[in-house]
Amino acid sequence: MGASSYTIGKIAAISGVSTRTLRFYEESGLLVPSRSANGYRRYSTADVDRLQEILLLRHMGIAVQDIAQALSSTRDERKNALVRHLDSLKSERKRLDDLISTVERTIEHLEKGTPMSNKAKFEGMNSSLLATTSAHMEPRCANAGATTPPMTRTARCSI
Repeated sequence: MGASSYTIGKIAAISGVSTRTLRFYEESGLLVPSRSANGYRRYSTADVDRLQEILLLRHMGIAVQDIAQALSSTRDERKNALVRHLDSLKSERKRLDDLISTVERTIEHLEKGTPMSNKAKFEGMNSSLLATTSAHMEPRCANAGATTPPMTRTARCSI
């Protein structure tokens, strides 16, 4: 059985968020830990549960300013939203697994000349992925110190 309360450093280590983020959530009224006699923040098990919900909502794309409203939903509404998110994550995982397999087979094809059907060359790729390519290219190009060229059939970084 775990501790009944945690310091800000301990909860940061457990959750993987910074102490600054925890303070921000407190300033925003989303997560308000109790204070010990010496003024230190003490996070209860209920605070840990609430932080998990906050982080799940963030992963679902909910903006920080909308989290309080989302947290005020009924338990069933929050559960249903999580079920939908889980379904979405599983679908994305399957697509990524298919894409990983395609990349592995392509590497084997390039290294060993292993036959690969034309259909197999495109498994894991879909139109929604290809449609979002341009949105992902610009930050990747910027990180590489390059610019994004005008959209053509293939988007590449120009250095």
